[in-house]
Amino acid sequence: NLPPPTPKTDFCRLLARGKAAWRLVHLLQRSFGDGAKTKVSSEQSGWVDLSVQHADRVASVLLLFSQGDRVVKEDMAQPVVLKGLLQIVSAGTEGMPKSLEGAYIKILKGLRHLSGDTNTLTQLQDSGVVPCFVALLSQKGTAKNPSCVSEVQSQVMFALYNLCKISKVRQEQAALAGVVEHLQRFITSNSPLRQLAIPLLCDLAHAGDGARKALWKSDGLTFYLKLVQMKYWHHIALNCIAVWISATQEDEKLRLEEVLQHPHNIDILISCLADADNQAAGNMVPPLIQLLDCKRLNRALGVSRMVLEMMRRLHHPEAVVRKNILQAIQLMYERSEDPRVFITSHDLYAVLEQVVEKDESLLVQEHARLLLRAMLVNTII
Repeated sequence: NLPPPTPKTDFCRLLARGKAAWRLVHLLQRSFGDGAKTKVSSEQSGWVDLSVQHADRVASVLLLFSQGDRVVKEDMAQPVVLKGLLQIVSAGTEGMPKSLEGAYIKILKGLRHLSGDTNTLTQLQDSGVVPCFVALLSQKGTAKNPSCVSEVQSQVMFALYNLCKISKVRQEQAALAGVVEHLQRFITSNSPLRQLAIPLLCDLAHAGDGARKALWKSDGLTFYLKLVQMKYWHHIALNCIAVWISATQEDEKLRLEEVLQHPHNIDILISCLADADNQAAGNMVPPLIQLLDCKRLNRALGVSRMVLEMMRRLHHPEAVVRKNILQAIQLMYERSEDPRVFITSHDLYAVLEQVVEKDESLLVQEHARLLLRAMLVNTII
């Protein structure tokens, strides 16, 4: 409570060098442990446990430490300190005295501040903070104070976002701990936390086999298809699907293909390209090319309106996008059941001749010329 001109950083450094953090955590453990349980009986007997009374002040000091410089944060990130803090927060807010809720939130805020410093991420990971925080998302706490539960979830989500955004290892830890269902809940309920939940959920497709298995168990592929229909996230979600299907083994790939081949899902893939503006459409074509490497899905898209949408995008202002579209059309042509029918049904000769004659890019012209030559040879044979 010192006034602003007082150099608090110097005091924090002195306390950190004296290993004050673990002593403060020990006091908090007493407050949230035996002190909280005996609070009522102690008041009846005529004395007050000061560890409970001053828990908020102790938590405020630790919160200040978590925002300190490197020396102070190193003291906060000691294994014994983190272990003690996680023991406190893992108990959740259910049955907690209202007098301790403020201190509990400050502890979470402190851990969130530590998660924003790259120098403390490894220590937090080693302490088991990721599965601990994921477990907190499933705790409902007390209905008497829903704002406390909301604040707990907010602090936990911000911390998880900081922890997982640059680490596939921690992303996989979170997925295996069951974070997928919580992220889906935040997104479908239109929670303010959905802006953190969506990118975190999308990152899980890139994390590893364990994370992708967790996604499959929670119907993650169908959920990604829902995200494909959201304006800002459509190309990101589509890329997640492409990465997922490209990274899996053959038997798992067949399961994913089976879901994507459903007529409703084929319509979703077509609509996402049809409704996109030029910039978004350019971002969608590369993941669509990855999806076209799947033979059965390729054929399902090759007999759908996807070909017409691709052809419509041949007027895209960027040459690299037009070249990618030609590559996608080529993949559908090469893997179609009857290439000749594919050519005639979409009048590809005329379309490609026009590209060769009128496209401004020599690279696009050359690609169209080679594809047209291959189609002519196939027709003659």
